[in-house]
Amino acid sequence: MSTSSSKTFRVQLVSQETLVLPENLVQVVKMVRVVTKGKMVNQASLDLPDHQEKLDHQVLQAREDRLGLPAQREDKERKVQRVKLDLKDLQERQGQLDLKDHQENQVLKGEQGLPGAPGQDGPPGPMGPPGLPGLKGDPGTKGEKGHPGLIGLIGPPGEQGEKGDRGLPGPQGAHGSKGQKGDSGVPGPPGPPGPPGEVIQPLPIQSPKKTRRSPDGMMADLGDNILDYDGMEEVFNSLNSLKQDIERMKYPEGSQNNPARTCKDLQLSHPEFPDGEYWIDPNQGCSGDSFKVYCNFTAGGETCIFADKKSEGVRISSWPKENPGSWFSEFKRGKLLSYVDVEGNSINQVQMTFLKLLSASARQNFTYSCHQSVAWHDAVNDNYDKALRFLGSNDEEISYDNSLFIKALHDGCALRKGYGRTVLEINTLKIDQLPIADVMISDFGDQNQKFGFEVGAACFLG
Repeated sequence: MSTSSSKTFRVQLVSQETLVLPENLVQVVKMVRVVTKGKMVNQASLDLPDHQEKLDHQVLQAREDRLGLPAQREDKERKVQRVKLDLKDLQERQGQLDLKDHQENQVLKGEQGLPGAPGQDGPPGPMGPPGLPGLKGDPGTKGEKGHPGLIGLIGPPGEQGEKGDRGLPGPQGAHGSKGQKGDSGVPGPPGPPGPPGEVIQPLPIQSPKKTRRSPDGMMADLGDNILDYDGMEEVFNSLNSLKQDIERMKYPEGSQNNPARTCKDLQLSHPEFPDGEYWIDPNQGCSGDSFKVYCNFTAGGETCIFADKKSEGVRISSWPKENPGSWFSEFKRGKLLSYVDVEGNSINQVQMTFLKLLSASARQNFTYSCHQSVAWHDAVNDNYDKALRFLGSNDEEISYDNSLFIKALHDGCALRKGYGRTVLEINTLKIDQLPIADVMISDFGDQNQKFGFEVGAACFLG
């Protein structure tokens, strides 16, 4: 088809407001609208002048029908029928033209529209199969130190100890049963002459011959006397040794071979002795278990023992990994406090028990070094809520709220300003409470708070 020689073919639509077409013609017009609505076709490329004229003619016929010309209705119906056929032919050509234009004019495509709105969420799908087991996780952090366990069972009996010294003579026993009759003894020497007798006429009796004692008999008598003297010498030696033991007990020297029971006993025996280190043996058994202590004669004869190197104290520090209100034995670097003699040797528990039995009171000092930390009295809040608490050897707690035997000799930590120190003294009549075994610290944990402490000697006074 040539577009240069063809005329423009247009379909003029008549508004329904101004023209009422017959029913069949209205359907035809709708079909024309359907054909032309989808896409505007360049009608100039068609050479269809005859159809244009026929369409104009039909429009005129419709107007005549409107003006009231019923006589020509049959002729118009036939014309309408022809128009339908022509329109059918026009549709077929129009379809061919659309196909050709679609192939030749791809550039006439419009722009892609915007994405549509998202649809509604679908129903949840079925549960999937279980996944594979995960990898092994990292080990957790180390837990806190647990509380001390229960007291264990009594252990088996130990080995037999060394032979002890000779003990004191025991009390006289009960009378035994009567023994068998012994052999006849040696005849004794002649007795003194008797008083003169009455004169009686003697009978004619022959007098016996005189005999002399042989030398062997005299030596036998002398040997019996020597054996008796040796037995008495052993008895005298035992009595002499016993006398010396009694003298040593009455007047001990404080040496390893002659220890005193306590420093008080040593002072009573030797008031002239100065303060210093002496040996004691509270259970008064073998001197092999005696131990060396410090005797404070100035304070009346106190017997003093000391904390070991790991228990004597800690340097001042902030302790960031510890919890306030915990016992020192629960700290990472903490432990229960233990005690030794002057030479650093551990003290037998039996000896400690006898030392406490021979004492009337006990005393021990505790020095607390601080930086903005309260040890005893809180002067800012005027209370003792954060005062130190001590655990005695008998597992009793000792603090401000339950003991009258503890006091502050110097309290430089009360104001919580800078560095200072507090010295506490436990002077108790409850001997079993000392020496102290643990301490609880409550006022630390802030950024600027620090503390340390020193454990003093435990002194017992008889």
